[in-house]
Amino acid sequence: AQIITVLRDPLTRCASNYQDEVLRGNLKLSFEDWIARTEHQNLSVKIIAGGKDLEKAKILLRDSYHWVGITERFDESLRLLNLQIDEPLNLKYRRMITAGSNDIKNSLLSDPASMELLKKHNQLDSELYDFAMEKIFLPSIEKHKEAMSKITLPDQKRSKWNDFKYKRSVGYNKFVYRQLIKLLNK
Repeated sequence: AQIITVLRDPLTRCASNYQDEVLRGNLKLSFEDWIARTEHQNLSVKIIAGGKDLEKAKILLRDSYHWVGITERFDESLRLLNLQIDEPLNLKYRRMITAGSNDIKNSLLSDPASMELLKKHNQLDSELYDFAMEKIFLPSIEKHKEAMSKITLPDQKRSKWNDFKYKRSVGYNKFVYRQLIKLLNK
């Protein structure tokens, strides 16, 4: 088994998580109250290291992970993965869940007070992201630059049929599945 991961800019990821919980999860908490909860802080480090141990997360990424991708450089990440994984990849992919509006996320990222909270509560994740970018991802890109240039990715145009299937599944999730879960949890 090979362990792989994709890291996203932690401040953007955290703001997006809050936006998603507001839009899709009907969250009523203010951003300040939400981010004060430890489960929303330094999520990448905690997932990789099993706790708030930045050095352990760095060591694991460097020594145990077969591949580390970067969301903001997704196409390059996929090309690199295609070269580094043992099995050939079917690179036909498309974005499945995207926000209808990024107003909440953009508002948080443009507000100095919110940015301070994002930085404060994601400091370890920011250090891990920088480490992954500088010590793992960019050196791998440089090492495989020529081979990566020969890998083509599919056109990402969305079909109306796929949009319909996606919207149908979102509707089922929102209006059936979540309502059943709420009833069961009462």
